[in-house]
Amino acid sequence: MTSDLEMLRPMAVFAAVARSGSFRLAALELGISASLASQVVSGFEKTLGQQLLYRSTRKLTLTDAGTRLFEKGGRGLALISDAVAELQSSKTGPSGTLRITAPTVLASSAFARFLVEYRAHHPAVTIEIDLSDEHRDAIADRIDLAIRIGAPPAGERVVRRLFDTRAIVCGGYGWAQAVNQPEDLEHALFVHPPQVAPRFTLHRGQASREIDARSHLVVNNGTLVRSLLAAGAGYALFPEFTVRDAIAEGTLVHLLAGWSTGAVPVSAVFTARRAQLSPAKHFCDALVAFIDRQGPRHGTSA
Repeated sequence: MTSDLEMLRPMAVFAAVARSGSFRLAALELGISASLASQVVSGFEKTLGQQLLYRSTRKLTLTDAGTRLFEKGGRGLALISDAVAELQSSKTGPSGTLRITAPTVLASSAFARFLVEYRAHHPAVTIEIDLSDEHRDAIADRIDLAIRIGAPPAGERVVRRLFDTRAIVCGGYGWAQAVNQPEDLEHALFVHPPQVAPRFTLHRGQASREIDARSHLVVNNGTLVRSLLAAGAGYALFPEFTVRDAIAEGTLVHLLAGWSTGAVPVSAVFTARRAQLSPAKHFCDALVAFIDRQGPRHGTSA
């Protein structure tokens, strides 16, 4: 009779394949060859007497038995991984390489200060950051943590909702006197990333105004958006916590104080690589604590 211990390895390989939908990606995650991953899963199916995967040349699909096993067994493996990671972190502190992807709007002095502070306290953590407004393939790119502002795409497993912020209207000083009410925005240039529509709604208390920007410029880089506003290009929407410093320094102006798009979630999405004991959870805890020290995450003033 096969022991529980002997079942753990093939279960871990099967769970990686089920998560990624690919023997190749699962093998990359686990540090083994794709052919070995396929052999392990085939042997697991023989041991169980159940087909777990439908295989085709284009994709892998879980059978009913595979779905049931993944839902129950996958949770168990995640609990084991989390418990080991927590014990190791409490004993030695976080260490290792942490690969992060985040939107370009985080290219700010506040986030830079946080990174400097985090590295000063945790020098054993090597951080690699990819700022991109495109949603990377976390497993293929070997990413440990994705920071998402707004609702994450369907299919991503949100492990933790870090906090809520709000999107506020910002511009350069040239627009400070020209924008006095939401309707004024319809005649100004709206600078926004591709994933943000030129039509949006602002709220203040019980009041709301729908803005349909007649003139807009699409830019896929948060740093360039800030430079355009400073040069007098128009206005943009920013998550408030990312521009608090810029407003205090005077490089951006908070237009229409009191108006915002309402609550916007900031979430941490962990990939399957968290089973390799990455310091992603510790990094997120530190980020939330840092944001808390900076002041309210959202409110009626900047």
